[in-house]
Amino acid sequence: MRVIDKMKNLENIELVVLAAGLSSRNFPHSKGPHKCLLPFGSEKIIDRIVREPVEAGIKHITFVVSSEVSKGFFEACFARMPDIEAKFAEKGDHVAVELLKRTYIPDDVSVKYVIAEPKGLAYAIGLAAGKAEGRHVAVCYPDDMILPRTPGTKPFIYKFLEHYATVMGGKGNLAATRLIDDPKRWGVVEDGYVREKQPLATSRQASCAYIIFDDRIATGLNQVALRTDIEGTPEYNQYKHQGKEIHYSDYFNETAARDPSMAMQIFEIGSEYRYLDCGTRNGYEEALVFALLKESVSAEANRGIAMQVMEEIATNNSNRFPAEELKNNIRG
Repeated sequence: MRVIDKMKNLENIELVVLAAGLSSRNFPHSKGPHKCLLPFGSEKIIDRIVREPVEAGIKHITFVVSSEVSKGFFEACFARMPDIEAKFAEKGDHVAVELLKRTYIPDDVSVKYVIAEPKGLAYAIGLAAGKAEGRHVAVCYPDDMILPRTPGTKPFIYKFLEHYATVMGGKGNLAATRLIDDPKRWGVVEDGYVREKQPLATSRQASCAYIIFDDRIATGLNQVALRTDIEGTPEYNQYKHQGKEIHYSDYFNETAARDPSMAMQIFEIGSEYRYLDCGTRNGYEEALVFALLKESVSAEANRGIAMQVMEEIATNNSNRFPAEELKNNIRG
């Protein structure tokens, strides 16, 4: 049963997918297509990012993209292709039919796009919030993939939304977090505030994957995003993070200081989930290998190929890589 069938509070949430950045940390993979559109096992990253919240019951999605061209790429990813489905079905390739259908967004889900200039997260989120029509905004960072470690475990987004709808009553602000060793390298949640790579931060709770902003915060960020007339003034400088970028943490922390009910709550990723960082070249390649060996419909065949490759490596490096140990790691 979908989360929303049991918790009507989720009807008031807009999923916002941030996909306007250059993704240069992931070059050359993301040079051209946005990192959201890269392969991940038998699907693309964007397919999983959209499918799981929709299956949970989310009905409103806004994509933040960099241009009309980028928007066209995303639209093509979700386009229905009944003729191709029919060809696959005629050949008896029912796996291909099902994989193709998984790229579609249901007709009862509202999909919108906004084109954002490179002015920072507050600007991007604020523009998207203008499409939310008063709903809370659930921001998705496509760099981050959170996968169940064992079959039968609910997708993380289910538990995240369930916590927001039931424990928090469908209001307030909530960040998904993971434990990290060096708070200075990450954006963390500390005492209800969001700290962006600050040298004095001590919290080990790094925000990742999803943040839900209460509609009051979302509305405020929309007002900041639309006020282009204040650029270069002290009021603008109050919210800018670096250069001409405005970061949401500046606005959020000021609001939370005035109203403690707006403090950021956290929902930590449990040990039953695996965190994968797709935002860098090395991180994405590791995530792709994992997906091909664990998540793909061809995982078993992929593991066979991987074993052959590892045996070749072990043969050429017999003193460094015991072949049987490598094969056991692939099987596991």
